[in-house]
Amino acid sequence: MAAGCNFPGVRWSPDPAAHLTWCKAASPRDRGREDDERRKALMTCRGDAGVVPIANCNEYAARSRSQVELAQSLASSCSFEGMRWSANLVQHANWCSRNPASRHEVEDAARRKELAACKATSK
Repeated sequence: MAAGCNFPGVRWSPDPAAHLTWCKAASPRDRGREDDERRKALMTCRGDAGVVPIANCNEYAARSRSQVELAQSLASSCSFEGMRWSANLVQHANWCSRNPASRHEVEDAARRKELAACKATSK
């Protein structure tokens, strides 16, 4: 999700092994703090940073799931409605397989814009 945000630093590394190594060494409290900080940062990211290439429908579905989970975690007055916000991963994968790659990227950016426009409130 953060690929289109141009966030600097190790926190946003695309290397899953680096994240796994950190996670194994971190305390549950540190992992919780890190998760909170990432969520806050993602909420400041505007989807208009441009399209972010999506390699395949598995990646599209994974991004969709992350965005839906972020939306669900917000305590806000925003309503995330419609198929774009379905929690059903299979629906996202099926939609992806029926549409051209250019639409995948546009839909991903649209979800990022909606998330950025939503103002989170404290839980």
